[in-house]
This record gives sequence, structure tokens and C-alpha cells, in this order.
Amino acid sequence: MRCFIGIKINGECLSKIKKITQNLACANVKGSFVASTNVHITLAFLGEICEEKIKIVEKILEQIDYKEFFIRITTLKKMKDMLILEVEKNDQLLKIRNEIVNGLKEKQIYYDDKEFYPHITLIRKANLFFEKQIEYKNLVSKISLFNSKNISGKLIYEEIYTKKLSLKEQLIEE
Repeated sequence: MRCFIGIKINGECLSKIKKITQNLACANVKGSFVASTNVHITLAFLGEICEEKIKIVEKILEQIDYKEFFIRITTLKKMKDMLILEVEKNDQLLKIRNEIVNGLKEKQIYYDDKEFYPHITLIRKANLFFEKQIEYKNLVSKISLFNSKNISGKLIYEEIYTKKLSLKEQLIEE
């Protein structure tokens, strides 16, 4: 299976992202648009892994013990040939990412170890590019292991394991 560990975007934030995508399509931006059901932030790309290693990754994720937190999405911008939404690095996001990566290293499970740049891909192979400052927040309440599969030419990211984060005693937007 082709897998990655990530954060699925949801709720009001996902609705706002859908609106951006619709506006880009209306502005004649062409390319491979990411389906709204696939909108996520990748924490670690694993590539092809077997069932045995999936069980190990699930155990690594089960060890994560953090409270829910907010991420801020700050900029619509170009990255290579893509239009993306840049996600601000914050302490909780970096700590969780580092814990995942350290667990993968310890268990000798391959992951793409290039520098972590949190973002949400909206359009691949875009023909036009925009840069715009935005201010969206998304509550991160779970971390998931995804299986990336192609069904009849359509890319689908299926959550195959989910680790729920602990509830905050009092949820305060940061």
C-alpha cells in the first residue's frame, strides 16, 4: 500500500478551502485540482509499505499523547508547479511531527525525510499562480495513517488508522 501520515482538514476550514478552489476554477485556473475529500497536511510520506509495517506505524501513532490544537493557514501561494495553502509551523505541530519521525527512525521504517514544510496542496500542474494572504484556523483533533489509492483514475486518500488527540480542558483558539 502507498501510505502517508497526515492531518485531514475538516469543518468550516474545509468549507472555506472548497470556496477558494471554486473561485480558482472560475478564474480559469487549470490543473489537477485536489478533491475536497483529499484535503490534508502530510506529516510523513511513507511510500509503499506492507501490512506488517502498517501495524508498526499504527503502534507509533498510538504512542502520541497530545491535546487538540489549532493550526493557522496563512497564504495561498505557488510551490513548484502547484498552488498550495501554507500552514504556519507551531510548537504542537512540530512536536507531533518530530515524534512521528523519531518513531519511524527507531523502527527503521522509511519515510521521505526532506525538510518539513506544512502545506495543503490545492492544484497540481497549475497554469496560473496567485499569492494571497488569508487567515483560516483548523482544529487538529486526530492524526491519521492514509492509504493513497487510484480507483478508476481517481485518487482517493483512505484513512486506515486514526489516533484521536486528547480534548483540551478549555478550548481556546490560539
